Amino acid sequence: MLTLVFLGLLLGMGNAYPSIKDSTGDSVPCDSPAPESIAPCICSVDTETNSRSLTCDFEFANEDDVTEMVENIFAQFDESNNKFGAFNLHFRGEDMSVANFAFNEKTTGRLETNALQIVNFCIRDEQGPMVFTDTAWVNSRKSLRSIQLLPFCPENPTYSFAPGFLADLENLSFLMMDYYDFSAQPFPESGVQSIKHVLLSKVKLGEFLPGTFPMMPSLEVFEVDHDGISNFPAGIIEDFPVLKEFWSSNGDVEVVEAGFFKSMTDSRVVHMAKDKITSIDLTGLSPNTEVNLEDNAITQLTEENFKPFVEGVLNTADATGKIILTNNPLECSCDLKWLVADMNGVNVFEGAVCADGTPLENIDADTINDQC
Repeated sequence: MLTLVFLGLLLGMGNAYPSIKDSTGDSVPCDSPAPESIAPCICSVDTETNSRSLTCDFEFANEDDVTEMVENIFAQFDESNNKFGAFNLHFRGEDMSVANFAFNEKTTGRLETNALQIVNFCIRDEQGPMVFTDTAWVNSRKSLRSIQLLPFCPENPTYSFAPGFLADLENLSFLMMDYYDFSAQPFPESGVQSIKHVLLSKVKLGEFLPGTFPMMPSLEVFEVDHDGISNFPAGIIEDFPVLKEFWSSNGDVEVVEAGFFKSMTDSRVVHMAKDKITSIDLTGLSPNTEVNLEDNAITQLTEENFKPFVEGVLNTADATGKIILTNNPLECSCDLKWLVADMNGVNVFEGAVCADGTPLENIDADTINDQC
């Protein structure tokens, strides 16, 4: 499921990530190469920006050997006509497979592009040689800013690529990979130093542990959607020193341990809605963070888990931080005394309603003092 951040990103992708759209006016065919020489690929030029884009729509059966055909298409590109703002590669047909051609110096490696989108590809183990090779983007090492790998393969949508597939990408800013399989290979360490936004959807990830991801010193937004992981231990995001947004929703997370957010001192968004969270420690988050925990299983607002964040919001001038707790089964017992009676901090919470239907903001401080 696409996250809200990514839905917004799609709408505004035209300027930042031209893989989706790189056009502000009408498009006309490129002067070179000749359209018939690169069919079923289409080269076009935006009449206002002069930005070139290349879109290839391949349709063939999984058993087809199309290596020669594809290499002949990309052979039409040289230094005079191989520069593109966006390169979009779509696969159609029953298998939607990349068949037997490889992404290498004879095919995609001949292009110099700013953005890449590969959609509906399907790689099967019996296809033999590595499909995504380390020369796939040999001419785009400095230009490539956005990569989206969006496979579709009903039986086994996961895929792998050569260790150098992302190597030396100096300006890569956005990386989206659906169905990445951590059991097949670790997350790439090369080519990720400049990345600002990582979006991993429907990943195969047995455990979420420190060391699962490499150091990403420029990463500001991290999104990961997954199933089957119930615990987030501390240390996982410590290698993202400038992280501002953490998104992980629609999963099976039950506990976010103490110290998980301790390095996220310049945070702006923590979005963990529609999980199964019963306990989450918010210590370390900036007082300007919007924490969305709606549709979880939180029953108690313990002082240990929530007080440091609430205290930071209340004690910081013009702080914008809040905690969204819509649709959580709050027990509203003595665990709230610190919040309601001692700190008068219920205004930091939004949508919080006790299991008996009483809004958190309506709990009387004197009553809870007397009872607790």
